[in-house]
Amino acid sequence: MKRSHTLLATAVIYVITSIALLSYLKKIPIRMKIVETTINNEASGQFISYHDATLPVGGFTFMPIANTTSLCRGYAHDSATGRNYTRPKVFLTIFTTWDSNDRKDQLHANTLRNWQLLKGDVRVIVFINESFSHFPLCTCPDCELWPVPAVAASGVPVLKYMFMYVIQNVNSTYYSYVNSDIVFNGNLVRTLQVIEERVNLEARPVFVVGRRTNVMNLTAVEASNSANLERAARSRGKLFRTDAQDYFITTRNYPWEGIPNLIVGSPGYDNWLVTHSLKARFVVIDVTATVLAVHQTTNIGNYEGFRKSFKNYNVKLLASKYNDSKSVLAGHTICTDLQTKFLKGKVVLLERRSNICRRIHKKIIGRKPIKTPWNS
Repeated sequence: MKRSHTLLATAVIYVITSIALLSYLKKIPIRMKIVETTINNEASGQFISYHDATLPVGGFTFMPIANTTSLCRGYAHDSATGRNYTRPKVFLTIFTTWDSNDRKDQLHANTLRNWQLLKGDVRVIVFINESFSHFPLCTCPDCELWPVPAVAASGVPVLKYMFMYVIQNVNSTYYSYVNSDIVFNGNLVRTLQVIEERVNLEARPVFVVGRRTNVMNLTAVEASNSANLERAARSRGKLFRTDAQDYFITTRNYPWEGIPNLIVGSPGYDNWLVTHSLKARFVVIDVTATVLAVHQTTNIGNYEGFRKSFKNYNVKLLASKYNDSKSVLAGHTICTDLQTKFLKGKVVLLERRSNICRRIHKKIIGRKPIKTPWNS
């Protein structure tokens, strides 16, 4: 009898605690700040001018950061619109961001060199939210440094505004945010070319993701070309979990303006994006089998995001503002309706014969897969 009373009391305490926690999360204000950039403060390299605002805001004006004392290459722009006209349409635009206080200069140098060596027409952009003079690297002569368009109260960039900023100012077939510690082998561009050949990119938004392979202490030589990178991955790499996505590739028509103000580096945003794209009936593709994405693991380990002071930001945002705590459950790469594979040495795009996620999470993403808009 005494044991029954104890169990009952424990259950009551659990319920009360859960209700209190949910109530607390819903009351947490999620404050955002907008970075306003002007010609004057960008030219001086001092562009961190924030003001509180209600998001979303209007369009951003692009202008590369100029600094005459830097050895980095500058880019011409149209003084009337601020848009970059030094390059025509490109195939793939990759952008990233990082906190220079992380002191990962060599790692980031590996990343930028790797991206610049990708075969195909690739444009690389680094978003920074600090003075240009404090930027630690200038090892990538063709990389562009852009000001972060919007950050959360924690000072961390908001993902969707980087996408919107780039899409507004760059004419590209694909747009990709990639974590700054990820390097690829040469199959990335070829895989995207196959997708372009097979899928009507105008019919539906396309969302491409993949798993990463963790490699401890990757050297500059190993990151310098595909052969060395693949050798390092085979010898000491380990394919990471299906619910950890470190890069997102979309087409221009992906509706980023309707995405929550999720920040990079905080757990949950990657899973939510996968689930949202599936629920919205977009073309969601897992390229793990054909694209080697290596995570340059350091002594910090493979769960760095869970150590950040803002680790709960995205989860709290989704729970408090969108009453959404379940979408992340279906956010695995294995939940996509399409995947790429190698068939007789060639990259092919296939529909999954069976998608277990459509059964397990049918209340979240629906039971039936999309009808793929193949090119005729």
